[in-house]
Amino acid sequence: MSIVETTTLLLNRITPFGPVERVSEYFRSNALTPALCRALHAFQANLRDEMGGSKTSMQSLRQQLYMLLWMDEWEPLNPARCWSECVRRDFRGMTGERRARWRDLLKHLRGNAPVRMPKGWAREAEPLLAAVGLEDFRERIAAWFAPFRSGQPLPLSVPGSHVLKGLIWYCAVARDEELRGIALWLLDARWRQKRNTEKSLVALAEFGVTREELASRNLIKERVPDSMPKYLDRLGRSLSLVTTDRVVNSTDENMLIVQGQLHFYRISLSTGEIQRVSDNAQIELDWHSLPDQFRVNISEKTDSPHQFQMRAFLLMNDGVFARYFREVSGKKARPSN
Repeated sequence: MSIVETTTLLLNRITPFGPVERVSEYFRSNALTPALCRALHAFQANLRDEMGGSKTSMQSLRQQLYMLLWMDEWEPLNPARCWSECVRRDFRGMTGERRARWRDLLKHLRGNAPVRMPKGWAREAEPLLAAVGLEDFRERIAAWFAPFRSGQPLPLSVPGSHVLKGLIWYCAVARDEELRGIALWLLDARWRQKRNTEKSLVALAEFGVTREELASRNLIKERVPDSMPKYLDRLGRSLSLVTTDRVVNSTDENMLIVQGQLHFYRISLSTGEIQRVSDNAQIELDWHSLPDQFRVNISEKTDSPHQFQMRAFLLMNDGVFARYFREVSGKKARPSN
């Protein structure tokens, strides 16, 4: 708790990531306390986006905080805040070993989880679900999902959307037809904010519900085809026409030299390491921060001439794309001869 309180006082001077990681690690095998929850609430209230690194990192941090504080068992309940308050209410009404087993199951919910259910998450979920018991789980899910068929507009908070996705994942892990039918009640849910409709329905992909089916039910809009992949492909093919004055090979033929709008860069053709010449910092592509359209053409590893070219293109236009690179902590690039 003290590290959270100390970091809160120093948020304008130090990065905010350490305490949340420590609490998350502690929470895996322990329960939160009232004092720790108060400290986390204060930390969250004082957190600002400009205090961290990339937008992606700060988003992940906030998602972890959301889920930790959703597990605050002492915070006053507010049904107008989110549909998931009914889950918190029923959990708090449990006692003894049953409450402990349900706490372990709910602790496994993730705020920073990907769109599709990871296999590792599912493996860890199976014994947690078995400990709670299929019958008890089925009964609670039926009660919690019943409002989806009420026809009434429901509130959905950010942590509530993560809880909903996680509970749907548990239904999929159970491989139970009755639970599958209950999970599909979500198709009838109405949300106060229309943008929550698509967000809430994503998890049903685990039951084979496709975007096409959702669109046919007028639950979501068809996506307009994005021209970005074709655009990037054209840029990649045209790089050979524009690299003569801004991308050249060095004399040892093992280094690609890139003139960006803001900096010069050297890319090692043997290791893929990128040196920002102005401060000799070693940087790397933050692949997970790239928009989905970019990741169609740019792979996580620099494993082909095409991937070298795509990174060179981004660096040539660093006035726009510098946000997708990050410094390798504690590393300076080796000086070139």
